[in-house]
This record gives sequence, structure tokens and C-alpha cells, in this order.
Amino acid sequence: MAAFGFTIVPAGDTTANSGHLHVFLDRDVSPAGATIPAEPGFIVHMGNGADSLKIETVAPGAHRLIGVVGDAKHVPVEPALVDTVNFFVK
Repeated sequence: MAAFGFTIVPAGDTTANSGHLHVFLDRDVSPAGATIPAEPGFIVHMGNGADSLKIETVAPGAHRLIGVVGDAKHVPVEPALVDTVNFFVK
């Protein structure tokens, strides 16, 4: 994942114009202003500043993966930096 014109940093870093990634698997994105919750297996906080993630335990069928940039307090940045991928596991 990449965020152009925006710096990906570890969680807690309050540098201006920066944040860290969160991945939602088959879950809706948190509303604007709401803290992104933790939900093991479905909402992943990439708080170490990583820009890639390997998910190995996805059930067969159709799925939706949403990448979201959150600020130092795990709240989606505004304007939202979000992208969605739909995929199918055999």
C-alpha cells in the first residue's frame, strides 16, 4: 500500500501530514471522527509504520479489503485516505 503526498509513520507519531495504515477485512470503515476499533482477524492496525501485510487465514468466498490511513490516535484522517479491493478466495 502507498499514500502519495502523505507520510506513513508508526502509530503515535504526530508529524504533520502523516499517519499509519489500518486494514479492514469484510468490515465497514469507522465513521469520520471515530476511533478505529481493534477486531482481531478483521481490523488490523499496522502501527509499526509498515506498508504491506500478509493475511493467510481468509475463508473461501468473496471478500472486501479496505486500507485506511489513521492519525496518531487511530482516527481516520480527513480528508479520508481510503482504498478498497474486492477479491475471491477459492
